[in-house]
Amino acid sequence: EGVERAEAFLLLAEPKDLRLPDPGIVCRVEEGAVEVRARRFAAFVRLRFDGLARQPSLSDNGFHLAPGQTRRILLGATPHGETTGSLAARLRVRHL
Repeated sequence: EGVERAEAFLLLAEPKDLRLPDPGIVCRVEEGAVEVRARRFAAFVRLRFDGLARQPSLSDNGFHLAPGQTRRILLGATPHGETTGSLAARLRVRHL
């Protein structure tokens, strides 16, 4: 139930030629996961935590979000001394 098998987006131009509006991405870091939501289409969404020598592993990265879609990204082992709050402060989201 509710298991996503695959997803496909057809981009009708080369990524370098796309002129997309700000997708309005909102993130919430919680214990063991990051929830990412976009108000509008978001292409090539990538997550990174600034200032960490070793990034936590992520269950997904470099994905697209449909308008209104929320994706829950699971975090691997949290670096020693980091808390949910400190990871939230370090989180940077990039997109096309």
